[in-house]
Amino acid sequence: MCKIKLLIIIICVGIGLPSIGKNHLKQASDTKINVKTFGAKGDGVTDDYNALIAAANFMTHKGSGTLFFPKGTYFIKTYKTTGKQYADIEFTNCTGLNVIGDHAVISVNGNFKRTKDFEAGSHGNGNSYTNAIIPFLFTKCKNVLIQGFEMNGNVNQMTRDEHLAEGRAHLILLNECDNVVLRDLYLHHAQSDGIYITGVDKPSFNVKIYNVTSSNNARQGMSITGLSGGEFVNCKFISTGVTQGNYGFHPPGAGVDIEPRTFKDYRTGNVVFTNCTFADNTGGQFICTSPQKTSNVVLRNCIVKAGANSSKYTMILSAVNINIDSCNIECLNGDIYAKGKYNGSSVNINNCTIKSNFSGIVAKPSDDTDTLNINNNTLICTATDGLKAYFPYLVLKNVTFINNKIFIPSAIVGSKRQTSLIQNAIVSKGNKFYSDKNNVKPVVSYTGTSSVNDL
Repeated sequence: MCKIKLLIIIICVGIGLPSIGKNHLKQASDTKINVKTFGAKGDGVTDDYNALIAAANFMTHKGSGTLFFPKGTYFIKTYKTTGKQYADIEFTNCTGLNVIGDHAVISVNGNFKRTKDFEAGSHGNGNSYTNAIIPFLFTKCKNVLIQGFEMNGNVNQMTRDEHLAEGRAHLILLNECDNVVLRDLYLHHAQSDGIYITGVDKPSFNVKIYNVTSSNNARQGMSITGLSGGEFVNCKFISTGVTQGNYGFHPPGAGVDIEPRTFKDYRTGNVVFTNCTFADNTGGQFICTSPQKTSNVVLRNCIVKAGANSSKYTMILSAVNINIDSCNIECLNGDIYAKGKYNGSSVNINNCTIKSNFSGIVAKPSDDTDTLNINNNTLICTATDGLKAYFPYLVLKNVTFINNKIFIPSAIVGSKRQTSLIQNAIVSKGNKFYSDKNNVKPVVSYTGTSSVNDL
């Protein structure tokens, strides 16, 4: 009876799909199922789209188990067009699913021009929600492990219509999933994001990402629009927008962007980044917004490094309880923006080294509920041809600025004009403002600050 049911499932899964081989029945009953059972070649030339769809459909019906990709390059030539709406390679409602690669490469076709599906607005901008395939899409899956892949979106081979907005063209998309581990992955040259984590009625929960590099993607290294509980360790989100071809990039162009959607009963948050690198991205290196929807975000022992062509917004920090701790941050021409634009945020920057040839940290007037605590940091002004802005620029009401070291070159201080603003703050104490000459000291304005006791 069980064999009959299994045979019925196999027949149903295979309807409209290519033959998946005479050994299918035997392997389907095994815990570990080889993707080549479904006809995948992994030779880097053959279009493996149908085989991967068959494998995903089978695992969806089976509900659990391990889908194994032997060493090889699995080429996906097929993609959606306005005339043919091919499906993304989607795993749905699985519980206990492993997708494991043995130095396997998933290579997505990028050798075409991405065209507009329709015009948007009166300025000639266009939207394209086709011309793409998501190779790994997981919807409402639980207890998932994805490990051991290189995934290449090949956007460096692609061109596009002018003023074209992006659609969904991520390499990995987690939609309303629970207990997911991504490990040992190299994701690069996606049309949009290397990783996208979201939900519809509720966010995804408990996503852990270890030793993953997401680089040279056209829109983001990773977007989080719905996640409660995240752990990211030894990951790199680098070179977003540096697509190495004629495609260019889509804003925001960040390394990581936490910009949540609204959920009725949930907030995005409780996410921790440890020993991660955010570097050389065309937009911001790390962006977190919407304190009304976001809480409890931590960056610990991370490297944040702007590139020569990066946005001036090296970091945008706005959430309820966002903590930047023991990080090395190089802003170049940019700054850390913790300026309360989004109202209701509370930001803590502690034990960091921050370099910038502009303001370093910017916090401007905003809603009285915004708070910013800057303690035990080293701030280094790297400007060499004149100070273009105050360093730092802090005029937010609820600021504490305690035990920081602030270096400003003597050549810039020489004009005797104000070099730093710590205005309207709650307290500024134990801070050391200094230059490379003992007899030259930066000039600080403390107008409106309630308590001042600096060194």
